[in-house]
Amino acid sequence: MLRITIRFRDRQRLESVPEDSVVLGRRGSGVSMIDVDLAPDLAVSRRHARLVCDRRDLWIEDLGSTHGTTVSGFPVTQGKRHKVNPRDRIVIGETVLFAALDPDWEGPPTAVEDGMTATRVRNAEVPPGSEELARALGVPDEHRVSLLHLPIRLAGATTLEDVVDLAIPAIEGLFPEADQGALFLLDPVSGTPVPRASFPSCSVKFARDMVLRALQEKKATLWTTHDRFAAGRNGEGPILRCALVAPLPGYGTTVAALAVGNSRSPSALTPELLDVLVLAAHYIALALARVSKPQPERPA
Repeated sequence: MLRITIRFRDRQRLESVPEDSVVLGRRGSGVSMIDVDLAPDLAVSRRHARLVCDRRDLWIEDLGSTHGTTVSGFPVTQGKRHKVNPRDRIVIGETVLFAALDPDWEGPPTAVEDGMTATRVRNAEVPPGSEELARALGVPDEHRVSLLHLPIRLAGATTLEDVVDLAIPAIEGLFPEADQGALFLLDPVSGTPVPRASFPSCSVKFARDMVLRALQEKKATLWTTHDRFAAGRNGEGPILRCALVAPLPGYGTTVAALAVGNSRSPSALTPELLDVLVLAAHYIALALARVSKPQPERPA
């Protein structure tokens, strides 16, 4: 069985093909023998390329296409086969494909591996302070007031659920440049980060690698891409063009990460906004640490 992940613009689908020879192209009048249709990509030729399974190896050949075929950036010469490894990136027209034989299938690369670049990285630890700290971090004036109101809003939280419920709406308001965001908390059993809340509700597209790297390195990162394809393996719905991810410093027993992203423009989130996210993560971490502390018993 041949597994092919197909990405065109902001959509992705998975094809499972039993044949040993698979023709990739675009169906049209008078065109037959197309196994995988890459329409509506008009840059794909009617019979563009062929994937061939030879024993345990996978190969691709260009069938005389107009715009050519590349494998991990290397052009495929017409009439010659080019070997395809499970993580190789195949570009046909404006479509990106990942192909592998079933036993080798690991799914397409995550955002950190596939097109996303760390354009700024900074330490996530911050000193105590409020107004002076915001100025020192270079927080833009239009975000400073909302940012400094965040610890005031979180002061009313008495449980972890309160912190989560208060934090996500505040982050959504703090980052009008973002069309999605999520608060991740460590699962107490597996120890892995899981999304506890997000905006829009139940719409988390951040690559797991982004969050894991933030936790492991204790650094905040601005991720950008000029490719439309980024976070998330399921590929449904808008996919990130840029993202900010920051760990929540472990001031108590709870460790987590905060992330916001934009699916429309790779320049929507700026390095200055990374400073905003770091300080917001700092305030949320303090609130989580406070509500996680054992409360002293009141005297009878």
